[in-house]
Amino acid sequence: SLLGVTGGELAVYEEDAEELVVVASHNIGEDSVGNRMNIGEGAMGHVARTHEPLIIPNYQEWDGRSDQYTQSIVQSVMVVPLLIGHRLVGAIAAVHQDPSRKFGEADLRLLNLFAAQAAIAIENARLFTAERRRADEQRALLETMKDLSSDLDLSSVLNGVLERAVALLGATGGELAVFDEHGEHLKVVASLNLGTDSTGASIELGEGAMGRVAQTHEPPIIPNYQAWEGRSHQYERDGVVQAVMAAPLLVRDRFVGGIAAVHSDPSHVFREEDLRLLELFGPQAAIAIENARLFTAERVRADEQRALLETMKDLSGELELSKVLQGVLERAVGLLAVTGGELATFDEARNDLVIAASFNMENNAVGTRMKIGEGAMGQVAETGETLIIPDYQGWEGRSAKYTQSVVQSVIAQPLHMGSRLVGVIAAVHSESSRVFGPEDIRRLGMFASQAAIAVENARLYSAAQRYFEDLVLNNPIAIANLDLEFNVLSCNPAFQKLFGYTEEEAVSRNLDDLVTTDQEAAEAHAYTERTMAGEIISGTGKRRRKDGALVDVELYSIPVMVGDECVGMMALYHDITELLAARKEAEEASHSKSQFLANMSHELRTPLNAIIGYSEMLVEDTAEAGHVMYVPDLAKIETAGKHLLALINEILDLSKIEAGKMELYLEPVEVKQVVEEVVATIHPLAEKNRNQLKVSLGTDLGEMVTDVVKTRQILLNLLANACKFTEAGTVGLAVRRDPSVTDDPDMIIFEVSDSGIGMTPEQLDRLFEAFSQADASTTRKFGGTGLGLVISRRFARMMGGDIEVESTPGSGSLFRTILPARASESSAAHGVASPSLNLALRAGVGPGTAGTVLVIDDDPEVHELLRRSLTREGYRVEGAPDGLSGLVLGRELTPDCIILDVRMPGLDGWGVLAALKADDALSHIPVIILSMLDDRNLGFALGAAEYLTKPVNNDVLLRTLERFTSSREAPLLIVDDDPGMRELLSRALEKDGWSVMEAANGRAALEMLEANSQAMPQLIFLDLMMPEMDGFETAARLRANAEWSDIPVVVLTALDLTDEHRQRLAGSVDLVVSKGGHALEDLLPDVRKLLHAHSRIS
Repeated sequence: SLLGVTGGELAVYEEDAEELVVVASHNIGEDSVGNRMNIGEGAMGHVARTHEPLIIPNYQEWDGRSDQYTQSIVQSVMVVPLLIGHRLVGAIAAVHQDPSRKFGEADLRLLNLFAAQAAIAIENARLFTAERRRADEQRALLETMKDLSSDLDLSSVLNGVLERAVALLGATGGELAVFDEHGEHLKVVASLNLGTDSTGASIELGEGAMGRVAQTHEPPIIPNYQAWEGRSHQYERDGVVQAVMAAPLLVRDRFVGGIAAVHSDPSHVFREEDLRLLELFGPQAAIAIENARLFTAERVRADEQRALLETMKDLSGELELSKVLQGVLERAVGLLAVTGGELATFDEARNDLVIAASFNMENNAVGTRMKIGEGAMGQVAETGETLIIPDYQGWEGRSAKYTQSVVQSVIAQPLHMGSRLVGVIAAVHSESSRVFGPEDIRRLGMFASQAAIAVENARLYSAAQRYFEDLVLNNPIAIANLDLEFNVLSCNPAFQKLFGYTEEEAVSRNLDDLVTTDQEAAEAHAYTERTMAGEIISGTGKRRRKDGALVDVELYSIPVMVGDECVGMMALYHDITELLAARKEAEEASHSKSQFLANMSHELRTPLNAIIGYSEMLVEDTAEAGHVMYVPDLAKIETAGKHLLALINEILDLSKIEAGKMELYLEPVEVKQVVEEVVATIHPLAEKNRNQLKVSLGTDLGEMVTDVVKTRQILLNLLANACKFTEAGTVGLAVRRDPSVTDDPDMIIFEVSDSGIGMTPEQLDRLFEAFSQADASTTRKFGGTGLGLVISRRFARMMGGDIEVESTPGSGSLFRTILPARASESSAAHGVASPSLNLALRAGVGPGTAGTVLVIDDDPEVHELLRRSLTREGYRVEGAPDGLSGLVLGRELTPDCIILDVRMPGLDGWGVLAALKADDALSHIPVIILSMLDDRNLGFALGAAEYLTKPVNNDVLLRTLERFTSSREAPLLIVDDDPGMRELLSRALEKDGWSVMEAANGRAALEMLEANSQAMPQLIFLDLMMPEMDGFETAARLRANAEWSDIPVVVLTALDLTDEHRQRLAGSVDLVVSKGGHALEDLLPDVRKLLHAHSRIS
C-alpha cells in the first residue's frame, strides 16, 4: 500500500529443506501461500541465493521467471532479501501489473525498511517458537519422568508417553509396541487416533514401519506411507496414515519395542528435528517397559531378592575398590553354587578388560589384561550380552591364557551402568555335569546389576579421592589439613610456596605457632574455637612466613564433619598482596580523577576571574569617565566571559556527575522564596524576547528541604530555555503539590510551560542526551551546549525526583520537574546547613556603614579589583600577598572582614583560616573565602561565613560585606594567591567604601593578623588553593586562635572540595562564594550583610 503497487509476496527460508516457503501473499492472483521455491528459482529464489536486492522492469521477458508464475500478469518486480546479519531468513517482493510502473531507488529504500522489520519479526517468531518447543519438550519429558516414578501400571505409562509424543510433534496419531522376545514379534500396547484401535495387535519382524525398526534398530522417516512398498496391510486405511516416522526403544542396546508417529495430511513432512524429539521419548518408554518387567519379576522373587540385597548391604559399607570387587565375586560364586570365578573391570582409556578379582581359579590372574572380544569375558564386553558356554574345553573362542584350565562350563555377564560397560563377571564350574541355564542367567543378571553399582560407586569414590588429592596438590590456594589440636597433618605445595615451609617442616606443628603473629594470635585462636564448633570462618589479616616476612592473606577455616562431629579442620590461605595493591591503585586513580576535576575547575576559572572582573570594572569606569562609545564593546567582553564561564560550569558539572563526585547540600527553604528569586532573575530574559511571564503558586507550598542552588539552577535552566525558544509569547511557571500526579503528597511539582516552537517526538527522544539539542538548526539559531537539560534532570534525580516533558511542534512545550518536599540523606551525599549562614540569612539585616576589609591573595589583580570595587563602596581595603603576611596584617588591623584566597604560596588559605580561627584576637572576624571552588553549599557546611566563586561579582561581594560588617572602619582581609583576584576584590570593595587588606596565602594572612593585632579585619575573604599555607589550614588556625576565631570567614574559591576538605574547614568559615559564580556588584551587599549580622550576633 505504501509503495503504491499492485501486490506482493513474503517468503520464509526453511534451512532444513533449503527452500523458500511463501507465507504471505497479497493481490497476486491465485493465493500462493504454501508455495515452495528452490534457492535460485524465480525472483525471490535469485535474491535468496545472492543476498542482494533485485529490480526486474519487465518480469514477463525475464529469463529467470519461475514456472509457478508463468500465468502471472505481473509486469515489474522488486525483491529484497530478509537478513539477520549475513543469515538469510526470507525474501519480500513487490509487484505491479502496469508495465509503465518502474521501481526506483526510493522504492528500494522503502522496501528495505520493511524488509528489516520483517526479518526481525521472523527471527523473533522463530526464536519464540523454538523456545516454546523446547519448553514443551522439557515439560513433556518431566511429566513422563513423573509418571515413571509414580505409576507402575505399564499400560497407563506407555499411553501417556505416546500421547505426549504425538502432541509435541503435532502429529495426528501414533502407536507404541513392545517386543516379545519369546514369540519374536511386536505387540501393540498403545494406539492413538488411527481410526481403528490396534491395541493388542501383533506385528511380525520386518512388517511395516515398526517391524522394520525391530529388524534394523534404525529410525525410518516415510513421507508417503501409502506408496511405500514396505507398508503393512493393517494401515491401508483411506486417508488415515500418510506420513510415518518410527524409532526403536532400547535398553542397554537391547531392543524392547518401538514407537511411531503418523500424520493424515499428505502435505505434512516429518523432518530430522521431529525424529530427534520422538527419540527423546524412546528411552522413557524403554525404561517404563523395563521397569514394569523388573517390577513384575521382583514381586515373584521377593524372598530371593531380599537375601541378595542383604548381601549387597554388606558391600555398600566398603569403598576400597579391590575389596569390593573381591567381595562381589565371592558372593556371586556362592549364590550360583559354582567352583570359582573372575571379575574384570573395563578400562575405558585402553579399551580392554583388566582382571581385578579372582576366586578359586587354578591361577590367580589378577592384573591380567584381555582384549575386547578375547575369551568369554572379552566377547561379553564386545556384545553386551550374557554368554553361556556348556563345553569350555571344546569352545573355539577360548583365550590362549586359559589353555591349561580345567574349567568345563562358563557363564559370563556384563556389568552395565545404564548403557555404559563397567566390567564383566564370570562364574565357572569344573564339573561337566553342571550346565548353566535360564535360572542361572536370571540370578547372575540380578546380582550383576547390583554388583555394577557397587563397582561403579567404588570406582567413583576412588576417582573422587584422586581428584580431591589432585585438587589440593595443584590448587594455587595454600591448604593445610589439621587435626583437632590444630596441628598440621598435610599441606599442599601452594602452602609451602606461600609460607616457605616444606611439608616435613610443617607436619605435626601447630599452625598458629607456625604462621600467626603475636598481634594476630588472639584472633586466630578465636577462629579455631569457632571452627571446632562447626562454623566456617573467613577473614583477612597478616600471617608470618618462615623468613619472618609478613604477607597479607584472605583466610578460611573449614571444619571437617562426620555426621555432627568435627574430626578435623582445613585452613585455606589466599595471598592478597597483589589484590590490595590493585585496590590501592584503584583508590589512587579515583583520587587522581577527583584531583583532576578540582584542578580543572581551578585552572579554567582563574583566567576568567580577571577577564570578567576587569571588564566589569572597565564598564563602570568607562561610563563614569564619559567614554560611552567603549561601553558596548567592554560589555561584550564581559558577556563573552560569562558565557564561557557558564559553558565551563556545565561541562564540569556533567563531569562531576558522571564521575560520582557531585554532592548535594540540603537546607530548609520556603518554596515561595526560591520561586521569587528565580522569577526575578529570569524576568529580563523574558522581556528581551517580548514574552509575558506568568507565575502561579499553590496555596499550600510551605517549606521544602532541598539543595537550593541546584533547585534554582534547574528552574533557571528550564525558564531560560522557554524564554529563548519563545518570541512574543507566553512563558509560565506553576508550582503546586498535586497527589494526583505523583501519588505522593510530599512531592512538589514545578511546571515550566511556553508557547514556543515545540518539539517533535524524534527531538524529544534525544532531548536529554549530553551535547545534544533538538537539531543542528536550533543550535545555530539559539546557541547553547545542550548540557543544561541533561544536568537539570540529573540534579533532579539526585534529589529523588525527575523531569518529564510534553511537547507539540509549533505549539510549545511543558517541562514538569517533580522534587521531594523533604529530600533525604539517602539522596544527599552531605546535608548539614551552616548555622552561621542560616542565622545570617534569616537576620534580615540591611547594609551597614563601611568597614575595613583585609584581602589575602597572592594575585595582584585580585587585590586591585577588590580594592577598586570595595573602596568605591566606602570600605577601607588592605591587602596581603600571602597567608603569613595576611595573618600579620590581620593582627595589626583587626579588620571588620577578611577576604581569603585558598591557593597561595607558603601558607595557603586553609592554613590561614585555621590560624585565624585559632587566634582569640582574630577568631571573631568574619572570613570570606575567595577561590575557584564552585560548590557553595560545601563551604557552608564547613562553617564559612560566605563562599564566593571566582570571578566574583561586585554586587555579591558588597552584599556579603554588608552581612558581616557593622562598620567600614575595620578593614576586610582578602587571602588569595591570585594578584588579579585580590586586585579585583580590592577595587570593588574600596569603591564601596571598605578598607581592604590583602594576603597572597594563608601564612601571609596569619602573619598580617599577628602584626596588626590592634586593627583586626572584620571579615576575611579566603581562597582555598594557595602555596605555602592553603585555605584549609588557614581557616583552622583562624578558628584555633581566640583573637581571630570570631572573624567571619568567606571562602572564595574555584576548588572542588572533597570530604576531607569539608572536614578540615568545618566550623572555620562563615560563608562560601564560588569564584565565577557572582559578579562583584553582587558580592558587596553580601559582605555588608555578613559583617552586620556578625556584629549583631556578637
